[in-house]
Formats: sequence, C-alpha cells, structure tokens
Amino acid sequence: MISAVDLSYSYAPGMPALSRISFTFRAGERVLLLGANGAGKSTLLSLCNGLLRPCGGELRLLGEPVEYSKAGLRRLRSHVSTVLQDAGDQLFGATVLQDVAMGPLETGMQEAAARELAMETLDLLGGGHLAERPIHALSAGEKKRVALAGVLTVRPSILLLDEPSAGLDAPGEDALLDTLSACAERGMAICVATHNTWLLRHWATRAVVLRGGRLVFDGASEDLLPHWDRQTAGCGLRAPAEAEGVTLCR
Repeated sequence: MISAVDLSYSYAPGMPALSRISFTFRAGERVLLLGANGAGKSTLLSLCNGLLRPCGGELRLLGEPVEYSKAGLRRLRSHVSTVLQDAGDQLFGATVLQDVAMGPLETGMQEAAARELAMETLDLLGGGHLAERPIHALSAGEKKRVALAGVLTVRPSILLLDEPSAGLDAPGEDALLDTLSACAERGMAICVATHNTWLLRHWATRAVVLRGGRLVFDGASEDLLPHWDRQTAGCGLRAPAEAEGVTLCR
C-alpha cells in the first residue's frame, strides 16, 4: 500500500532525523512503531502523510512514487489519515458533529448524508453523546476520540496514530484498541507510534523499532519478544513485561 525506500530527512544540515528507512505497510496490519522520544517516530509519520518531504529516498503509494504537487498530495491523503498526539490541533468545527462531518462534506457528500455518517461513526466509538458538545469543552481523551471519528469517516486505507493512548484512561484505551482492531479486520493498515511496549503482547502484529533515526527492527511482534534485549539495546524502551506492570498499576 505505502512503502518507503531509503527514506531520509533532516531538519537542519548535518543533523539527520531519519536515515535510509525502508518498509512497507500492508492491508490489515497492526503495526507498532516503537522508539524513545527523539527516535524519529513523529517525523516518519509526517513523511508518510506528506506533511514533510523527504531529503533522500522515496515514498511510494500503491507502487508509484508520491508526487508533491497539490494533486499528488491530495491523492496520498485520500489513502492516508493521521491522528495527531495533540488531537485538538486537528479539530476545527464549532461542535463535535460539525467537525466529524467535515471530511465527508469536503469529498462532495450531501450535508444530511455527511451528518448521518458522522453520527454513525461517533456512535461506533462511543461518542454519540458528544455530538452537540462544543470542541473547546472536550477533555483530551474526548478530543482524541473525535479526531479519530473524523478520519474514519473518510475511510482511509492507512491510519497513522501518534501516541493515541496519551490522555486516555484504561477503559478509553481498551475501546480505542478494539476500534483499531476492527478497522484492521476490514483491511485498513494501522500504525501506532508509541513508546508503550506492552502493546506488543496485546495488540500489534508487527513491530518497527527506531533508534536515533535508524531502523533497527522490522518484523512480527512474536519474533521481537524472545530477543528483546539484543534487538532493542540502546533504544531507551522499557521491556514489555515491565511496561505491562506499569500499565496495570496506573
């Protein structure tokens, strides 16, 4: 679906944020993008949705190089949607229902149909009761739920999420993961960028690990776990069993 070939990016000359990253996201995968703060996770997501343009290498969509024209970026973003770590940065409607309906309206859907789809998606995420709530009155967890509803209404092929569990309590996190799993079962590729390694055991089918802007592991989650110390040395990540203990005690 989407592939990176030797993808590199620098925010300043001589200071690479990512170096020669290659991977492919495939339909139905539940990918965990792991790395410490500063490892390059958010930069990689921004390259995948066209917010950043690579300094080297190439991003491909459905086997073709991404074009960074308006039409090319529109095509990329018709397939790839992102939920930001601070979800409030991507909410622009006056009310929740207005915001979630924006995507379908921009694709040309009639207003009544867009509002109906928005309401159905909110209900799916357990947020139907928020429909008439002003955006500014939402909690951090509610904003994340609304942002996810907004991107799901446009039915992307690939969904990227940056630290999606930040600001969520345990029931909210469980509901989020159930929703993401259901999306993957319908063929959507899901990539979650995080440093919460306990998701390896409980959700992910594949792990991609970054260290200092370089790819150090890409494979099945079950292949990473038995060799955790060797594969993640120096990555600043908590071992999955330890992370699970922290999570259960929160």
